[in-house]
Amino acid sequence: MNVKKIILIFCFFAAAGWFNLSAQDAKRIDSLQNIVNNGTVEEQLEALARLEDEYETSDPQKAKEVAIRLLKLADKHDNKKWKASAYNQLGSICFMKGEMKNAENYFNQSLQVATEAKIQRAIQIARVNLSSVQRTTYRFDKAMENLQLVLTYFEEQQDQEKITLALSNIAATYAEMGNYERHNEYALKAVAICEKTGDKKSMGILLANLCTITSRQKKWEQSLQYGEKAVNLFREINNQYMVGLSTAKLVDAMLKSGKMDSIIPYTDEIIRISDKLDILPLKGEALNLQANYYLETKNYNEAKELAFKSAALIDTTEKTNLSMLYETLTETCIQTNDRENALKFFRGYKDNYEKITSEEWRGKVAEMEFKYQTEKKEMKITSLQKLQKFGISLTILGGISALAFIGLLVYRHRNQKYINELAEQKILKLEQEKQLLATQAVLDGETAERTRLARDLHDGLGGMLSAVKLNLFDMKQGAIIDTEDISRFDKVMELLDSSMQELRRVAHNMMPESLSRYGLKVSLEDFCNSFPHVKFHFYGNESRLEPKMEMTIYRVIHELVNNAVKHARAENINVQMIRDTDRISFIVQDDGIGFNPEKISSGSGLQNIENRINSVGGTINILSSAGAGTEITIDIDLNQPQNEQN
Repeated sequence: MNVKKIILIFCFFAAAGWFNLSAQDAKRIDSLQNIVNNGTVEEQLEALARLEDEYETSDPQKAKEVAIRLLKLADKHDNKKWKASAYNQLGSICFMKGEMKNAENYFNQSLQVATEAKIQRAIQIARVNLSSVQRTTYRFDKAMENLQLVLTYFEEQQDQEKITLALSNIAATYAEMGNYERHNEYALKAVAICEKTGDKKSMGILLANLCTITSRQKKWEQSLQYGEKAVNLFREINNQYMVGLSTAKLVDAMLKSGKMDSIIPYTDEIIRISDKLDILPLKGEALNLQANYYLETKNYNEAKELAFKSAALIDTTEKTNLSMLYETLTETCIQTNDRENALKFFRGYKDNYEKITSEEWRGKVAEMEFKYQTEKKEMKITSLQKLQKFGISLTILGGISALAFIGLLVYRHRNQKYINELAEQKILKLEQEKQLLATQAVLDGETAERTRLARDLHDGLGGMLSAVKLNLFDMKQGAIIDTEDISRFDKVMELLDSSMQELRRVAHNMMPESLSRYGLKVSLEDFCNSFPHVKFHFYGNESRLEPKMEMTIYRVIHELVNNAVKHARAENINVQMIRDTDRISFIVQDDGIGFNPEKISSGSGLQNIENRINSVGGTINILSSAGAGTEITIDIDLNQPQNEQN
């Protein structure tokens, strides 16, 4: 959908009063309200919880009132389950409004109540919510610790919806840490589950985050597609808050990609949503986006005014939005020659987010800081020259010169150390490339030999066996054979047929014909379908890869599945492949006996698999333990020089 169409949709919903509850929504709310007034205590508690869900993204204030009512009723009847739920709901409302300290307090209370009552599901939900606060306040270790516990629990329960929730939050945490590859890995796993379960809300959140991350990776077209899909999904399920939030992510991607048309109508719509829902951080984000638009269009005074308005709305504990705001404030102050504020906001930005992405304005800030500090030093020197004698000033200047000389020596020492380290890295890289070339040569030789053997078996020995069968058949037609001899003759023909079938199977395994003709997906489907308990799933781009890459992946999966069948004694094996534009990932899971990955011998099949993956610049991750099955995940970056197609 293009930008003009999206604007028309915005206008249509605004004109139609889309903020108002639909007749169906109103009917559902009336029904819940009736249960609250007339139902049993347990029915009232459940109805209040559902009523809060109805209001949360359309009227947060009403949602808060309902959640408080739920908390009081649950506390009165000492119902720990709904008490934990009420604290979670109150925390979610505070989180949405950017009140991070209050949100964390409520989530901790929910966790405490659920832990005391040993309600495992409520414990895990509280941990997920806590991780969101910890992530946005840059406590990544705590966030990951909680999310790993959550993922482990819901995987044991096989709860696909909550597995998606955990994966989505792990992906978001990696994104905040700047590890975009790991974000994409976990996000795509979660997307694959959402496609099966039809979870539109989770899918929308994942797509909105993918919009942001692919924008940071400068994959503009992909980023805009993700953003538009996310906005449309949230419109479809009428989640007003997420419409605003995902639209903000889309606008940010548009700004970064240089698509400046329609930015203001988009941000005005976000402001209308935030005003209606009374979500100040969302309004602050929209104002910050408008400030960035005016920066790009060189309207610096307007940009500065909007940036300061945004600053008044953003909670200082929410580090992500605060970092983006400091970035905008720094730039506007630079462009309006407000150097003191520029330096103040730049230091705030560095404290919140060390990796600064904009090289252009970082250079401007560094230059301004240097000039500002130099001027301050010159003023001090002038003052000293007036107040002190010439000899003291001379001593000071001598000390400065000595410090400068020492600094020069330190710089030369560090520079030489850096050169030595760089040389060592180059030597190590050459050694790795040498090893890689040797491995690739071995694999190329193995592939060529397999091709020759498969051809010789199929065309040579296979042809000879076919000729023998025809000659035997002709002999039978013109000969008089006793009944006993006929039986023996038929057995010989059956053995011959079995031998030919086995020969074809061996030749196909050495070099499957479907791989060269139809590609990786078809050949792997054929291979997996040959086993009754092996399932194969493919997601993403189906275009052909370079033949050597296809053969490498086929041989790896072939060997992993055979290992699971022969050695792991697995009853179920799942093979999953995800193909993106610039990378391919696949997972082989089994419920077999498992093993200790740290005790892999150098001559084992897994070592051979690792060599194959290393030869194409991929990575392999093995999760297994005795009695718990095995999961092997492999990622290959198709943009590496040795993997780029001609």
